[in-house]
Amino acid sequence: MFRSKMLAAAIVSLGLLSGLRAETKPEETNNNPPVVVKTETKPLAPGVVDNAKLKEMLETLGYDVRESKSGSTTYYWIQKSADGLDFSLAFSLGGTQEKIFTHVTLANFTDKQLAKSDRMVKLLNLNDMIGPCYFLINPKTKQLYLTRVCENRGMTPRILKDHIGSIVDRAAETKEHWMASKW
Repeated sequence: MFRSKMLAAAIVSLGLLSGLRAETKPEETNNNPPVVVKTETKPLAPGVVDNAKLKEMLETLGYDVRESKSGSTTYYWIQKSADGLDFSLAFSLGGTQEKIFTHVTLANFTDKQLAKSDRMVKLLNLNDMIGPCYFLINPKTKQLYLTRVCENRGMTPRILKDHIGSIVDRAAETKEHWMASKW
């Protein structure tokens, strides 16, 4: 029994070292060791980041990164200041990992504020001017976000830094329109 466990561990180790991912599936028979199935793992294309690399890039840029999960999505939170305002930014990868989503939490609205259609129309009109950023309201939490999506290819710390700077600059430039205290 000990020998078969050692053999299974050696096979898993060799599979991992050779660039293959080993998955174990328990057999349905009595106390047999797990079956090791080798499947090829596609390496990430150059400049495509996974969750670990995204977090590493944010840390390399000097941010204190806080991690949270919602379902199967991992979010990496940082703080950034611009124009006297402090912003919380959340980064996540889309389900296919082809896109990097950045959300800046801007404001919490009351039902009364959400009913002001002239303000909402202004935010929609601003979307055209501030693209590729856009305003988004979560109907459950009544929170307003500024969101920007970028392709997850050719990503470098420099491009990520420019992406962060762009979304924070758009948030600061439009503050007169989204600050709930001004409604």
